[in-house]
Amino acid sequence: MRHRFLIALLSIILTASAEDECGLYLAISSTATAEENTWGVYAGRDIPAHSTIGFPEIGINMPHLKANTYFAEDGDEEDEEYLGQIVDFLESNIWVPGPAGALFELAKGRSTSAIPGAGALAAFNTKLTNIEWNATAAYMKPYWGEEMEKTHSNRGAISPFYHVMVQSKVDIPAGSELFMDYGENWANDEEEADLHGEDWDKLDQTIDDMIQFFDKHKEKLDADAKLQVYNFLLKDVMNAAVGVDKAHRITSILPPQPDDLYQVKEAGGALKYSEPDVYRKIEWLKQYGRCMDNIKPGPSTIPSAGRGAFANRNIPQGGLVAPVPLVHIPDSIIFDIHDLTLSEDGDYMRESDDVVHRQLLLNYVYGHPESSMVFYPTGSTVSFINHGDEPNAKLVWSDHPSNSKVWFETEPEELISEEHQHIGLLMEIVAIREIKEGEEIFIDYGKEWKEAWQEHNKKFDQLLKEGQIPKKWPVRAVDMNNKYQSVGYRTKEELENDPYPENVRLAAFIVLKGGKQTGMTKENAYEWGFQEEESSFHHDQLRTVEIVQRRSVEESKSAVPYVYLVKSISNKKREVFIDNVPHEAIVFVDAPGTSDQFFNDSFRHYIGIPDEIFPQGWRNAIK
Repeated sequence: MRHRFLIALLSIILTASAEDECGLYLAISSTATAEENTWGVYAGRDIPAHSTIGFPEIGINMPHLKANTYFAEDGDEEDEEYLGQIVDFLESNIWVPGPAGALFELAKGRSTSAIPGAGALAAFNTKLTNIEWNATAAYMKPYWGEEMEKTHSNRGAISPFYHVMVQSKVDIPAGSELFMDYGENWANDEEEADLHGEDWDKLDQTIDDMIQFFDKHKEKLDADAKLQVYNFLLKDVMNAAVGVDKAHRITSILPPQPDDLYQVKEAGGALKYSEPDVYRKIEWLKQYGRCMDNIKPGPSTIPSAGRGAFANRNIPQGGLVAPVPLVHIPDSIIFDIHDLTLSEDGDYMRESDDVVHRQLLLNYVYGHPESSMVFYPTGSTVSFINHGDEPNAKLVWSDHPSNSKVWFETEPEELISEEHQHIGLLMEIVAIREIKEGEEIFIDYGKEWKEAWQEHNKKFDQLLKEGQIPKKWPVRAVDMNNKYQSVGYRTKEELENDPYPENVRLAAFIVLKGGKQTGMTKENAYEWGFQEEESSFHHDQLRTVEIVQRRSVEESKSAVPYVYLVKSISNKKREVFIDNVPHEAIVFVDAPGTSDQFFNDSFRHYIGIPDEIFPQGWRNAIK
């Protein structure tokens, strides 16, 4: 699975690089209303089923975000409610940690992950869902810009989750909007009666059958008789076939007159007929959209910077590097981290109101020294763009007509009101000179950021000299995964003499074949069985495991010819054994609370929005 995935990824990246035409567009979503100009993502070319969408994205994990907003001592209830509203709005645009590769960051408590690009911008509609997360990519990421055991001042300042990907569930025609399933909490009762998957195919077949029937009997049926038969088919027959609720939905979709059924076929089927704005012509996207794949990620050219963003095609001076829809956050105080304690009710609460650190997302948001506001950029690949003293790009406000510039005069605390709870602001990164394909993109993070970075480096060097920071950095899961691509995993007995680093855990994607095994003993172990038609694992399948036995396999398709008998803990909290787990289904993860982002002396500062373009209405900070 791992080597097939990497080969497929390389093929996709090379193909995408060779394409001059845009592969993904940002444009107003079909779900937008007059009150909310919601952004959406559209395919710029045909995308086959189980193909990568765009390029890898970053995942920025935030442990205990909500718990940190509740005051330890008696505080202002209005302030607490206000901060809670800000967190709720932010969390409506981010994800649970699993898709980002951050499933094991906490042993207890709640964490969330900000994932820009399609993860933040794809629309929600269960009947139209056409993309999904690719957990294989997130947990089995390439070794981009990593330096094993090297101590440097960027430790903990850059996200360790940098290969988050989505893929197509079905064939997606060019011009189609992308839809992601946000999870069961987003569905409502009306959607239970909606049409899904094969329902639409069956409805298209039914429409074909009705057209053929009316064509066959056109000499015998006058207009009134034809309408009577049509209504009988839509109501009585459809009620009996699919139930009253779905029949009512179908009736609302189809035209009132049988002669208009041809319009459904001409539109491309019932789904396209019912949702015309979901499908846009490429000419429309070129005129009203913004290209999202002008840049792609890779190892940065800056030492110890991790990853960077690179031009995917030549970009002229003044040309668009990337569109950047913004999630506005009226007060960055929500990123403050405090010492927490576990209450008797099992909830985490502040031990005190002292700030001990700040959330990693602060390093990726845009801000200004005269404002409490910061802005989470959801544009594809933009969070990989590094600071450069000689930048080749800059931030500007977009001139797109749907950019909510009227918000510029709204005070920050008012921007959390219900009418503002959507992604309404749009910036763009544009080239300040010609940028060649393959060239790394740099912007100027601003004077305040540069001063903070210089101060951080001085402090870091001093702590290193005093021995408060290790000279040899602990080995992490990403280092181990790089090493074990071609090495067999150790059994429990082997680990007694040669243990893994204490800050990593071994996990496996557990996928079971059907059978009569109980899994309770080694001799009666469950059988691992990944379906070949599936293209990736799902993060919910990941469990920590212990290797009981390693066996060589002849004529293996794997790059590493081993399969394993493993022991894990089931959802029912009992030991289970699974046999024939392939090497590609096993991965190292950082132990809870040990990844670099938990390093409390790591750098934190927002990316500066240029002063000359920052609105006066948002300058509420006390100097």
